[in-house]
Amino acid sequence: LQITRLGNQVSNNFRIFSHAFWHLYNGQPLYIEYPAEHFDYFFYHPLFAFLFAPFAVVPEQVGIFLWLIFLTALFFKASIDMPFRQGFLWVFLVLVIFEFTKNLRHVQPNILNCALMLFVFLSLEKKQYALVGFLCALLFCIKGYGVIVGALCFFYPKWWKTIAFGVFFLCVLSALPLSITPFLILKQHYFDWINIVSSSTIVEPFCLMGFAEKTLHWQHSEGLILSFGLALMAIYWLLLIVRRPVLTLEQRILFLSFLFLWVVAFNRAAESPTYLYAVVGALILFHFSPTNKVWTIIFGLCFYVMTVLPSDLSPDFLKNMDKQYFLRPLFLLPLLLFAFFNEIHRFFQSQPKLT
Repeated sequence: LQITRLGNQVSNNFRIFSHAFWHLYNGQPLYIEYPAEHFDYFFYHPLFAFLFAPFAVVPEQVGIFLWLIFLTALFFKASIDMPFRQGFLWVFLVLVIFEFTKNLRHVQPNILNCALMLFVFLSLEKKQYALVGFLCALLFCIKGYGVIVGALCFFYPKWWKTIAFGVFFLCVLSALPLSITPFLILKQHYFDWINIVSSSTIVEPFCLMGFAEKTLHWQHSEGLILSFGLALMAIYWLLLIVRRPVLTLEQRILFLSFLFLWVVAFNRAAESPTYLYAVVGALILFHFSPTNKVWTIIFGLCFYVMTVLPSDLSPDFLKNMDKQYFLRPLFLLPLLLFAFFNEIHRFFQSQPKLT
């Protein structure tokens, strides 16, 4: 209710989404500026504009209220379905509140993406392959990098079904806007969408590449850092693939947490609200990984920098330091490396010893 009443600045993102639906409906370009309506561009898949219709056709204040209730309900449902130990759910919800409310305040769909990513894991555990394919296609059509959780499907039987369903639903979903816009106009929307997401317009500094460029002044380091990130993820994924028949729930869910962290650390589109993914991943990692005093201290420090440091609970000089040096991406590394080396250790411990 408070956010709904806050006024023009906070609802700018909502105006981008709602006007995008009307631009799609009226056959107008989606990916150009409309300064008379809002500031900034619409960056999402044309399907997102189409699916936003229920929130765009009602009065703005009602639409914002319904959108925020929808996001909150979906995230809460995904959270309570996660296999947390008794009592940890409430710890999870309390600790995620900083980044969650930041995303609510900016009316961001990161909440929706996080919920869908959790639902992908939960659906895989239930062997609901068609639903997983649908959710992955939907993730691709909202913020594409969320579809990274599709890498989990290879740890389950009949993974090819998930991929087939994903391709099928992606085609169906991509064609849905044809119900309100002609084919040639929709085709142009897709070309424009590809151009804008591949441009430098959405490049943000809140990732490891941004830290290297802004703080360390390492120019042209993006390829090297991204290669390191891809190698880290590929090795981790292969270690799990090799042991797929004997993987435990803990191992699968720890890889899920790794993906949540990875998608922020190595994502050039990562902005401040994107740290919701990292916080969700960090809390899952802490809950399901073996802990000791050293690891708890490291986790506490990383968590503080990621989520409390930018808030009003942090002293001004620390907040200013974060703004100047982009510290948050750097503190994702210990968590990623902990998850990675924890699986390396587990892998070699499980190997038969020579006598």
